[in-house]
Amino acid sequence: MPSRLVTSVVALIALWAGATPFAQQGATGQSAIPIVDLTGVWNRLDTVGGHSYGGISSMFPKAQLHPEFAAKLPPPPPPNAPPPVYNIGEQADPAPRCAVGGGPGPGNTSPTINSAGMSLVATKDLVLMLRDGAHGGRYMFADGRPFPSRFDGLYSIGRWERDAFVAITRGFTPGMTGFGQGWTEPSTELVETFKLSADKNRLVITYQWNDPKVYVTPLVYDIEFERLPAQQQIWESWCDSRLWIDANQKGTLTTRPVVP
Repeated sequence: MPSRLVTSVVALIALWAGATPFAQQGATGQSAIPIVDLTGVWNRLDTVGGHSYGGISSMFPKAQLHPEFAAKLPPPPPPNAPPPVYNIGEQADPAPRCAVGGGPGPGNTSPTINSAGMSLVATKDLVLMLRDGAHGGRYMFADGRPFPSRFDGLYSIGRWERDAFVAITRGFTPGMTGFGQGWTEPSTELVETFKLSADKNRLVITYQWNDPKVYVTPLVYDIEFERLPAQQQIWESWCDSRLWIDANQKGTLTTRPVVP
């Protein structure tokens, strides 16, 4: 059964795909700020081979954590250790991969895109991201709203700059970041800067994790993507939606995707 969230995201993408590009519009009543042309399907550039998670994480600087939080990270695997065996039966109930980051379970406290890619739809008021796999969708609001006084799970607000889109995300649960090198707490804030190359065919997302309580210095790294041809199709994704829906209805899900 397809995830209701992902189904709605796909429907929105289909709806907006035929709209006039918002990059050509200015905000009403204020000076026009160019909207960076982020809309499209983006594939993570793999400089290691085979979309190796270990390979991409080894490219990033090691997080400088205060001792209390450094002690929470698991020790690195010994050299030449075999990869862990995937067992769906060991996943949490509901499966944390149905959340949009910030959910329970190791590795699910990060919106970092460490797999193949994503689809983006950018308007002057909203940037919508659909992750590959079963990660659901992310809403990054760019309509000038502040963070709400209360929210459940990750919440992102952003702003358009001259040549970039900058998103700020809060609402993390305690746990490792996506690459297992950093740590998040409810006080942690993530700043993501989306910036295109001159030919608009490459996208670099700079991730900056800020939290003086956790980090000695902010953890900063880049991930680069290439734009796929316009005729690429977007396929519907799925997760263990029956478990997710049941838990959500019973009020037992600790993190819910935020839908406007």
